Amino acid sequence: MNGGGLPSNLPILDGKNWERRSVSMRSLLGAQEVFEIVQDDYEQLGANPTERQQTTFKDCKKRDCKTLFYIQQSVDSNKFERISKASTSKEAWEILVKYYTGGEKAKKVKLQMLRRQYELLQMEEDEVVADYFNRVQVVVNQMRTNGESLTEVVIIEKILRTLTQRYNHIMVAIEESKDLDKMKVEDLQGSLEAHELRVQREDDEAQIAAEDSDSDEVLLMATTKSDDDCLEQWYLDTGCSNHMTGHKEWFVSIDDKNNLLSLGQLLEKGYSIKMEQGEMRLFDDPRRLILKAPLYKNITFKIDIQINESKCLAAEVMNEDWL
Repeated sequence: MNGGGLPSNLPILDGKNWERRSVSMRSLLGAQEVFEIVQDDYEQLGANPTERQQTTFKDCKKRDCKTLFYIQQSVDSNKFERISKASTSKEAWEILVKYYTGGEKAKKVKLQMLRRQYELLQMEEDEVVADYFNRVQVVVNQMRTNGESLTEVVIIEKILRTLTQRYNHIMVAIEESKDLDKMKVEDLQGSLEAHELRVQREDDEAQIAAEDSDSDEVLLMATTKSDDDCLEQWYLDTGCSNHMTGHKEWFVSIDDKNNLLSLGQLLEKGYSIKMEQGEMRLFDDPRRLILKAPLYKNITFKIDIQINESKCLAAEVMNEDWL
């Protein structure tokens, strides 16, 4: 607002946003305590007015000129020509209302179209609560601007009738536990959004569980020890060990009894490796420790694996009546 009391960002009234801007203009004039001049006008001086009547008229005339100036500043140059001859703010406002709404007959036609649009409102399957409430509110505001009277309970009942099936449970709970006559649209939106968040959380948890169930199956094996069990040494092959070469003839002697465990293949299977403080650790996909190996003096990682006699057991269900 500038030094003269005029707001610096007056709403510009045009045909594209008349409903919204006209509401903003009413609020602005109400804040300046002059909107009643637009609605009711003011009484003109009669013959032989008293001093009190003259004082009241002078005050009303001043407020009316102030309101007319606000309206003139809120239209573009083309619309200004339409109201330039208006002598009062009420006259200028009525010219704009008639121009943008088309008068009472056009208002009735538009209202019929809006009623039809209101009846066809339905929540989409993938639509969130906030978006649907916004669509409903836009139509409701336009209907009210064109003279329709819609109470809160009528709007609430309309929304409850047109929700998707995933809100059936909460809809029944709201109708049974709350007094709809005392409920506000904002209260209904809050309850539905809370339910929406719970459903979303349950869907996310179900998705995580489904992804876990799709992971590689684990083969369970039963092992029995025998007297022939022994310890075998395995080297963890990182692919760049300094003891590796493709030329066998370069070695003076080779110990063929040792084994290599490829870390690259383990990484491809979803395992992860961590090397720090002279030790290598191997983890499976759920981050459980599988093995750990110390770093030896020859810059290799070596582990001792006990090889047991392994037997794979299979189970077959012959009678499914117990399932």
